[in-house]
Amino acid sequence: MTKAVRRIGPAPEIKESINTVETPSSQILKAAQKDIEVPDSLGRIIKVRAITALQRMRMFEAIGALSRNEMYLGHASLACSVIAIDGEPVRFPSSKREVEALVDRLDNEGLAAAGVGLAKLNGAEIDPETGDLTFDRNGKEKAKNSAATPNL
Repeated sequence: MTKAVRRIGPAPEIKESINTVETPSSQILKAAQKDIEVPDSLGRIIKVRAITALQRMRMFEAIGALSRNEMYLGHASLACSVIAIDGEPVRFPSSKREVEALVDRLDNEGLAAAGVGLAKLNGAEIDPETGDLTFDRNGKEKAKNSAATPNL
């Protein structure tokens, strides 16, 4: 027969050291979850995040045949990248009606801000003199002209 032992007092603290290594997959997921806040010309703060491949598929499903219309798709893509307006979370649209309602809510000012935000997430900077978006192409030019790049 075994005896049960009852301990009085707090349980001993167990400390474990877990080394967490970021895998390439987790790095990609982490990068995809980056977001940015951009003010629109009406003073609203528009928070955007690049949409994932799955979200893009769901957007195509929601808007149906209109996904072949480049202008419609452009507006829908910008709207679907918005995750918050003035700190209020925005749910990802799941139907054509919801996409259009979000586009209507954002209007031109919000869509423009969403575009600026997505461009910044992709490495664009705003030129302080002109206010235009500029992309740093030095990295690409350096890689293209490096000795390691074969001339074809």
